Amino acid sequence: DVLFPYLNGEDLNSRSDQSPSRWVINFKDWPLNRRSAPDGYRGPVAADYPDCLEIVERLVKPERTRVDADGNFVLRKPLPQRWWHYADKRPALYSTIAPLKRVMAVAQVTKPVAFSFTTTDQVLDAKLIVISFDKYNLLSVLQSAFHFSWAWKYCTTLETRLSYTPTAIFETFPFPPGLEPSSQGKPSPSFRLLDELGERLHEGRRALMTTLDIGLTSLYNLYHDPDLSDESVVKTAKCSGEEASRARKEIEGLRDLHVRIDEAV
Repeated sequence: DVLFPYLNGEDLNSRSDQSPSRWVINFKDWPLNRRSAPDGYRGPVAADYPDCLEIVERLVKPERTRVDADGNFVLRKPLPQRWWHYADKRPALYSTIAPLKRVMAVAQVTKPVAFSFTTTDQVLDAKLIVISFDKYNLLSVLQSAFHFSWAWKYCTTLETRLSYTPTAIFETFPFPPGLEPSSQGKPSPSFRLLDELGERLHEGRRALMTTLDIGLTSLYNLYHDPDLSDESVVKTAKCSGEEASRARKEIEGLRDLHVRIDEAV
């Protein structure tokens, strides 16, 4: 009930199945115990889970309740007062994505600017940009060369990597008519084509990453390699020559698929 997988950008970009490598204790916005609960409150409290609460009290509370030389809390309110709460609960985010089984996410600091679908039953790191849509057609638009170029034009950078800022990039992007995030456009042949291509992209990338046991960043490093060869695939994926040969052809097919997405968009 209070243990949740915790997904960050490193997991999304470096793990072949894009699964979380960590778990967190999350008491949401619950009261600490029955004694401190508001009158009439009948929901769960943190003290209902003593094993987990003991861990948080031992490892988190001392950090949250640190004071300076004048006896003032070092951390901002309400972190010291609600030391058992997950620090940045983002209730608006989770209430928005609650009806969805999956959402799109991209690491805020990223080289490939590759969006992926991920499930909503986990805690999402603050350095993930979450787009609360679950349709393949929007995935096609966001993976097009148009959005990639737009992102690089209006981004900030960290070293040589793009830092994706939704207000500067996503909210200003000129989406195709009927595919704006606020639109409830009627299905059309174009929508269906973008859906089909987006699904092929999603499933094709996932199959390649699983087969080669590499993450999204490594896959797109191969994708962008002008000298792509069986040997470069072997070097990246530590696979056999036969597997590398098949994978190289599939990566070349992924390039063709991206061209088709760009043409469709």
